[in-house]
Amino acid sequence: KPARPAPHGREEIPSHLPRNEVIIMPAEDVSGMQRIGEKVTEQLEYAPPKYSVTKYVRPVYAGEINGQRTVVCGTLPPLCSDKGKYGASLIAHVIVSKFEDHTPIYRLQKAIARDSGVVIPESSLDTFPEIAAFWLESIAARCARKVMQSGYVQMDESTLKVMIKPTNGKSTTGQMW
Repeated sequence: KPARPAPHGREEIPSHLPRNEVIIMPAEDVSGMQRIGEKVTEQLEYAPPKYSVTKYVRPVYAGEINGQRTVVCGTLPPLCSDKGKYGASLIAHVIVSKFEDHTPIYRLQKAIARDSGVVIPESSLDTFPEIAAFWLESIAARCARKVMQSGYVQMDESTLKVMIKPTNGKSTTGQMW
């Protein structure tokens, strides 16, 4: 039988992740010495989320166009929430955290405040699913049409614990499909 290589006990860190290389030279003088190899140690790191503000500045001009006095201003690009102060990336983050990671809204509020210093009212965070639903409505309708056209539909009625508001450890049983 061929000999099996002995496992080294650790899985490799996936190569698709970006690497920041730090080269540590010996403390001794290496001039005139020949490099014969290197020892590599890799550690998986985490960079906390970064929050930023996108500021849209639209200069307003007054003047004449085709002989008529007028005022002109640049047009805003389509925004996720008209007149809202929360961008699409923040709304998407909250939606994924709430529905994929099952993080309660009050916990998201605390995490955002801790990481950015901005306290978003729970009432605002509660509207994010409605805003996202508007933008995802056409995709959901197409998915529903495909499901209804199929001859066979399966569902996974797995249960999960749901906390509506922070309580004394009490939760209800919810289902997702």
